[in-house]
Amino acid sequence: PIDPNYPRERVDFMLTDSGATTGLTLSAHLLSLPSSVDWIVLDDPEVAAHVGSFGIDPVTEVERRGTVRLDSAVYVIY
Repeated sequence: PIDPNYPRERVDFMLTDSGATTGLTLSAHLLSLPSSVDWIVLDDPEVAAHVGSFGIDPVTEVERRGTVRLDSAVYVIY
């Protein structure tokens, strides 16, 4: 997680060091975040509608696009 209260230099370092290219945020924090990352704004009406169109049930094996492996992308806390 990127705390919006962190100093800008710290945020820049964390994003550069981690190699992050995409992040999740809320509209209230978007302007304080670097534009070097593609931010998905979760409370944007279009994003919220898109996310809301998905079911709340767990993903089944049939729905997976591929096999989940140890090197699969995951949510990481820096």
